[in-house]
Amino acid sequence: MRGEDDGRARRHLGLALDEDRAALLEVAAQLTVGLGPEAFWFGASLFWHKWDLFYSMMKALSFGFLIPVVASHMGLVTRGGAEGVGRYTTSAVVMMLLGVLIMDAMFPPLLLN
Repeated sequence: MRGEDDGRARRHLGLALDEDRAALLEVAAQLTVGLGPEAFWFGASLFWHKWDLFYSMMKALSFGFLIPVVASHMGLVTRGGAEGVGRYTTSAVVMMLLGVLIMDAMFPPLLLN
């Protein structure tokens, strides 16, 4: 049974949480650090902001776009049989890691200033 305080905290966060997701967050907080639902939602309302959600989603979308684009490009330019596939697979992984690291380093100066 959720009290009135829990509902206010969820609205304050600006998040559209349905009851199942909210319950999952509460269970995770209880199992990992021993927080009750009231303490969890109080802390969430103090430290989570709409900007955090936007920033996280922008990073996830950017990384989610970069990884398949690099993998598809490297897959389409692969030549040389099995040896070429191995070489291009290694190159694709290195390019994806570098791309993610560079994008991750670019996000704070672009979005947090």
